[in-house]
Amino acid sequence: MPERIRQIVRPAAPPPGATVSKGDINVRSVALTVIAFAATMYVLHWAQEAFIPIVLSILISYAAGGGGRRGDAGHDAARIRRLLAL
Repeated sequence: MPERIRQIVRPAAPPPGATVSKGDINVRSVALTVIAFAATMYVLHWAQEAFIPIVLSILISYAAGGGGRRGDAGHDAARIRRLLAL
């Protein structure tokens, strides 16, 4: 049945000299992407006083920790508690 509908309903040919886009861009998806990006930038700007110290503390704790696995779960739990205590 869908094949029969495709045979009956064919897209109209573009007029001569008209430009035809080769990609199918949905305007709604572009608009949603722009809105989501703007909202993300607004939230990051609004909360920069909290995000920057948190991210820096995480980076410093990883740099000071030496990296690698210690092998015991108690040590990992202690690191998490120290991280959350910041």
